Amino acid sequence: MKTSNFFLIALMFAILAVGCTEEEGPIGPAGADGTNGTNGNDGTNGNDGTDGYGAITATDQAAYDAADGMRGGILYDNWTSTEAAISGIPAEVTAKKEFFRCKACHAWDGLGKSASYINRSGTATRPNCATSDLRSYVGSHNIKETFNSIKNMGGRLKSTSSYSDVMPDYSTLISDNDIWDLVKYLFEETVNVDLLYVYQTSGIYPTGTITYSSIGKDGVAATGDTYISSNCISCHGTDGTTLDLGGKTLGKFGRVKPNELWHKVKFGQLGSSMGGFGSTQQELKDLYTALQDNVKYPD
Repeated sequence: MKTSNFFLIALMFAILAVGCTEEEGPIGPAGADGTNGTNGNDGTNGNDGTDGYGAITATDQAAYDAADGMRGGILYDNWTSTEAAISGIPAEVTAKKEFFRCKACHAWDGLGKSASYINRSGTATRPNCATSDLRSYVGSHNIKETFNSIKNMGGRLKSTSSYSDVMPDYSTLISDNDIWDLVKYLFEETVNVDLLYVYQTSGIYPTGTITYSSIGKDGVAATGDTYISSNCISCHGTDGTTLDLGGKTLGKFGRVKPNELWHKVKFGQLGSSMGGFGSTQQELKDLYTALQDNVKYPD
């Protein structure tokens, strides 16, 4: 009897427990999102001097150190000249040399169409001038980036059908040593013309105009006269009128073409007996100042 009562009580308790089971509560708030996986690295750029494209190796530095910037000035003027001493120049190049000269696009001052060549348009025998400013380029790029930019593998080829404003593929035309000479010229031997004179432009390429003032800036005329006596009068005469420089005397050339004269004085007049004097910036300023005297050095 006691056992039956105990069993009955236990059974009733089990039924009560099942019937009183609580329902599931509301769903709690969502947990925080998991962190995103890291993005893959961007691919390296191919030609803007970043991500190793312009990294200077020991070999590059040695080639630059051994380069001749003065010869680079000759190459910049006309690498097809006798003075440049480059052999095997293709006939397509000699036929229209202006399309392959650095100076033809970038101008004597390296400023392209923005300064002295603002009114020098392209023709059937020469390209339009470059929009790039070599002085700014060199100021923001290293020697290897500049080398790569000049070499320009994949640029315009030398075929007669490709004469255009596009930069030539110099990797097919000149050697790496030649290119390093050009790089050294740009970094060490070219002259910042802002230190020689003041220029002002008006209008836009190719019909703009340029005017020069303060030619020689703070140069010393008497020192320039001495420089002329030592280096120039044997060919140009004491007053600079002996030689005809494209319809100009030495004095007039210095007054109307200061953008070009410095290059001829420092690196020479190619194709003539006039070699370069390797003149310093101060010597050029003194020379320029002296040539502003149109009584001593008339038109």
